[in-house]
Formats: sequence, C-alpha cells, structure tokens
Amino acid sequence: MCAKKRRKMEKAEKPSEVISSADFWLDSYQEIFSDFDPAPYERRIVSQDFIDAVMRRFPEGSDEPIHLRISLPKSVRSVDTEHIIVNRLKKYFRKMAARYEKRMGGEQKQGAAYFIAGCILLLAFVWLGLNLETITSEILGILFLPLGWFGVWEGTSRILNAPEQYKKKLGLYYELSQAKYEFISEEDLLKKIKKK
Repeated sequence: MCAKKRRKMEKAEKPSEVISSADFWLDSYQEIFSDFDPAPYERRIVSQDFIDAVMRRFPEGSDEPIHLRISLPKSVRSVDTEHIIVNRLKKYFRKMAARYEKRMGGEQKQGAAYFIAGCILLLAFVWLGLNLETITSEILGILFLPLGWFGVWEGTSRILNAPEQYKKKLGLYYELSQAKYEFISEEDLLKKIKKK
C-alpha cells in the first residue's frame, strides 16, 4: 500500500465520529421550544427538556469552548429560522446567567445580614453578663448565645459558599450564551457515513 493512500485512510472519519458530529438529532425546530407556547420563535419559551439535554451534554466546569451542533432533516431547515433560534438561545442563556449572578449576590447579602445579626446577639450576651444579674438576663443570655453563634456561622457559610455554589452554573450559562451554534442537515451526515 502506498504511503499517500495509507495517510488518506488514517485521516478518514469513522462512522461513529460522523454520527457524533451532531450533539442533537431533531425532527423539527419545535423540539427546541415549549409545546404550550404558540408565540413566534423570537419570543417563544425554550423547552425545559431541551435545556436539560444541553446541560447534560455540556457539564459545569468544562474548559473547552462550547460548539453546539443540531441535526435536522434538510426539508425542514431554514437559514432565517436558524438565525432567529440561535439569537433566542443566546438571549435565554444570557438571561439565565444574569439570574444566577443576581442569586449569588442575594445569597451573599443574606449571609452578611446573618453575620451582623449574630455578632449583635453575641455582643448583647456579653453586655447582659457584665451589666445585669437577674433571672431575665440569664434567660436572654441562654437564647442569645446559640442564636448569635448560629448567625455568625450561617452568615460566614453563605458569604463563602455562595460563589462556589453558583459560579459553575453561572459560568456554564455564560459559555452557552457565547457558544457557537451550528445546524447540520442529517442527509449530509448520512452521506458521509455511507462513504465510509
């Protein structure tokens, strides 16, 4: 076998590689959107099943840039519709990234409130112990001490863990809002497979 022919065979794609060149095999554009929303594609709600499938396909914390490939029959494809769908998906993922960013900030603010309230209760406990020696101050002290420590620990936990809890999800949604979206004709993919 000549070297040129051997190199050509080594470069040829395997059928499994051709099949996996599409992340999603769909029958129509309807599968990307909710069945219950009759609005045009520009405003239509994205299907939760489709979003779940995308999230499973591209797990959180992936370092590689996202390239989402969708295969459809050639007869249903429309370049204009695909352009609208790509813009709609990017807009959806931008909105989700903004929502997670807001949640992360809210969680940290709530953590700061817990921490401050805990510190105030601990200071009140110390003040009661130093200034009052009544049964009421002892009862309040019994309440203030555990509540104060709870506020300090819970607040610290929320301040430190909120970024970790939301950062990966936020990163994935941001990546999906910047991703490359490509629509592929399934007939072209099948032709490639038959050539192998």
